[in-house]
Amino acid sequence: MTPAKLRSLTLHMVRITHKTCWTFVQLRTHDGRIGHGEATLTGREEALLAAAQTLAPLALSESPDRPGDFAAAQAPADLPHAAIVCGIDQALWDLHAQGRQQPLAWVLGAKREQIPVYANINRRTVLRTPEGFAASARVAMAAGFIAFKIAPFDEVNARLCAQGQGVQAMQRGLERISAVRAAVGPQARLMVDCHWRFDEATAR
Repeated sequence: MTPAKLRSLTLHMVRITHKTCWTFVQLRTHDGRIGHGEATLTGREEALLAAAQTLAPLALSESPDRPGDFAAAQAPADLPHAAIVCGIDQALWDLHAQGRQQPLAWVLGAKREQIPVYANINRRTVLRTPEGFAASARVAMAAGFIAFKIAPFDEVNARLCAQGQGVQAMQRGLERISAVRAAVGPQARLMVDCHWRFDEATAR
């Protein structure tokens, strides 16, 4: 089989909510195949564009026949640079799997008949009250989901935790968790994402 040659690298940004913008890397080969990778870093889209412009010439010299080489050769200078490197790496692996006419999961050694999913209801919940979170959970339940993820600690940040105010700040988040648990029942899987908001002492 003739080695695949890359023709172009583009970024595609999709506005999901007023707070969320997803960024995807597209690598296109000369024979028309397209590999995709995600490089989302919400709020830093201009920096992602700059990193992509810097990395594009290096990426286009790579071959999907040798996935992993590109990421292994990079030492990311900052977070936007690292995000684009990851997106390019994913896109190269995507093209590699296409070249082998196999799903990427199989190429990576994972074979499953079913993949469990959960509903991340955090971004869709505009009304950030406990009642608003519970209403979002009920919408997801009606769609058939039995597992749910939320990020309820809007009021918590590392600065408040460092000042000893983290426990007080987290109370509203605990109320949101309680409301969602009541809405989905005791058997549903409920995951709570704390992101970067807690320091270790406050998390404990």
